[in-house]
Amino acid sequence: VLVDRDVNFLALGEHRATWPDSRMMLCLKVGTVVACGLIVNGEVVQGATGLFGEIGHTKVAGADVPAVAT
Repeated sequence: VLVDRDVNFLALGEHRATWPDSRMMLCLKVGTVVACGLIVNGEVVQGATGLFGEIGHTKVAGADVPAVAT
């Protein structure tokens, strides 16, 4: 069993199925969270903390309260 972020599996699947000759590929997923997966030389890039690409959970400097859509 493999456990990882869904966007990493999405990026890996897209790379292997559609772009296997590409050395680098960035896959952007927009849903309840904005995230991306990066493939370099056929391998998923995790980052130092394993959270590379977690765009939707990034704290913005000076923002202490989550934004609420009106």
